[in-house]
Amino acid sequence: MRPFGSTWIVWLAAILSVVASPLQAEGWLADRGGRLEIVPAANGDRIPDFSAAGYGAPGAALPVVAEAVRLAPQPDAGDRAAIQAAIDAVSARPLPSSGVRGAIVLAPGTYRLDGPLQISASGVVLRGSGSGDGGTVLSFEQPPGPVISIEGAGRWRATEEPRAIVDAYVPVGAEAVTLDSADGLSVGDRVIVQRPFTAAFVAEIGMDQIPPRAGRTTVQWKPGRGLLMARTIVSVTGDTIGLDAPVIDAIEAADGGTVWRYTFPGEIIGVGLENLSIDGTPAAPLAPVPFKELRDFRLAGIRLDKVSDAWVRDVRFRNLSSYVVVDALAREITIEDVHGRNDLPPWWPVPAFAFSVDGQRTLVRRCSVEADNMLVATTQSRAAGPIVFQDCEGQGPRVGAGPHQRWAAGILFDNIDVSGSIAVVDRGNMGSGQGWAGANVVVWNSAADRGFHVASPPTAYTWVIGATGEVLPDPDHPPVVLPLPPGAPRSLYDAQVSGAIP
Repeated sequence: MRPFGSTWIVWLAAILSVVASPLQAEGWLADRGGRLEIVPAANGDRIPDFSAAGYGAPGAALPVVAEAVRLAPQPDAGDRAAIQAAIDAVSARPLPSSGVRGAIVLAPGTYRLDGPLQISASGVVLRGSGSGDGGTVLSFEQPPGPVISIEGAGRWRATEEPRAIVDAYVPVGAEAVTLDSADGLSVGDRVIVQRPFTAAFVAEIGMDQIPPRAGRTTVQWKPGRGLLMARTIVSVTGDTIGLDAPVIDAIEAADGGTVWRYTFPGEIIGVGLENLSIDGTPAAPLAPVPFKELRDFRLAGIRLDKVSDAWVRDVRFRNLSSYVVVDALAREITIEDVHGRNDLPPWWPVPAFAFSVDGQRTLVRRCSVEADNMLVATTQSRAAGPIVFQDCEGQGPRVGAGPHQRWAAGILFDNIDVSGSIAVVDRGNMGSGQGWAGANVVVWNSAADRGFHVASPPTAYTWVIGATGEVLPDPDHPPVVLPLPPGAPRSLYDAQVSGAIP
């Protein structure tokens, strides 16, 4: 692992990359009287504002929820039933106007689980008595996982016909769109900004011509719903609506972008998990699992879906195949001070995912991994940002970071330090056709011992700003590579939350 900073070699590579690439004609960043500002390109594209990621964004502190029930380990029996019964009892309480039902507190000790735990009501927190020595340990003895699911029910439900976006071009980072009609829309309405994937777009990015892979099925991308960005209206001026988070992928008129109001009756809100550790060692195999059996053996830690304003903090994992998974219908999630260590031989032939985001407006910060073969920070198919990984560290021969598959957009890797590589590339026929893994990705002030493998997809950008390690750009799809400007903030996310970078 290397200290943060920029060697002269990386600076030279950055300068050469800027000169060589037509995309780098734009400035992107500028010093305005000692204050760093983001500069839009001629078409309006800009590095997005990532401050809308996380619980209560921007920058809200996580709450401390009062104790409702306290449990202790049962030395002569399993503990899952007792913990689940306490969760269900607190969940059944009337939900007060504060939105908080209370916390189930686990006293110090080891709790043996013979099955998963589920939280499916708003305002419920499961809290241990510490993640370190002398704290609370959940020992999971029977795969598959996840050990704990935080999940509501149903999905987004449109309450009206889609309204057409009439802007000729909605740039990356835009915080407003103009509609064919904003009649009836009000501040506070929850809307989906939809950026469809048309046949023309799929062809433009080359994802209808993914080369086949010997012995595997390669799936060409098809036209479809594309990116669904969940937003709240903050202003209505004529037919233009302001949004509480930016558009994270450009929308051209030919894309047929729309906006539609929605409800989510089954979504749960204000749920937390904190101050404990989860040990998968009793259930972990002692030898590698054949690839075809991986789907039958998953020892996952925590899964969040159909939930908003939720959090996971001060949790430690040992010997699990994944730590925290944020699924597609979760939003405004904070995961902080979460650490994992795998000290058994890895039982998977491909990188596992420590912190994996398929939802949106998620903040993962001060998290770490010690393992052999893992991605400490990654995203999945069509994840719609802003998504932030900040101050995360990965140690191990094959521990890296980067988006995993299929056009996750609007991601910030901020002060990431890995002993492997950071990759933002076209993954082509990997998997069943993962293709362009990320779009409009910022890698800020980060370090990678095995280098930065980076490319800008057609129609989108990858910005690498302040890299410690060898930058290996794709010459056919050059990224934007820049040194960290003098006086620039250590963290882009922190600067955007505080307003230091407008």
